[in-house]
Amino acid sequence: MSVMAIQDKLLARLQSMPGRPPIAYPNGPLVKDLPRIVVQYVTSPQRRLDMEGRTQVDAEINARIETEKHTTTREASEILALIQAHFRPTTKFDGVQIMDAPRAVNPLPSTGSGVYAVPVIIRGRADF
Repeated sequence: MSVMAIQDKLLARLQSMPGRPPIAYPNGPLVKDLPRIVVQYVTSPQRRLDMEGRTQVDAEINARIETEKHTTTREASEILALIQAHFRPTTKFDGVQIMDAPRAVNPLPSTGSGVYAVPVIIRGRADF
């Protein structure tokens, strides 16, 4: 398994989440509708666990929730709650374990695009 394979599994789980808004990718087809989730892979470190070469990876994806600016933050909060429920700590799937609940970071400043954006870090751990 590789870091990217683990990230692919995190993305597949996010894609299977019931009730989610459309998912967009920075280099994929344009998704204009709001709300949406924009997904990016994040560089993730690997640690050697023992002298036999076993490796542990905490792979991450950034799932940026985007809603219309100047509306309440409730819509973004509801989407975050869906993501957190779908990636509960100790959840295991396809050799990946969720160690911590997905974490929202400070909203991104608006660039005049009319979009309110909240980055959410989803992290999964795997040993190989």
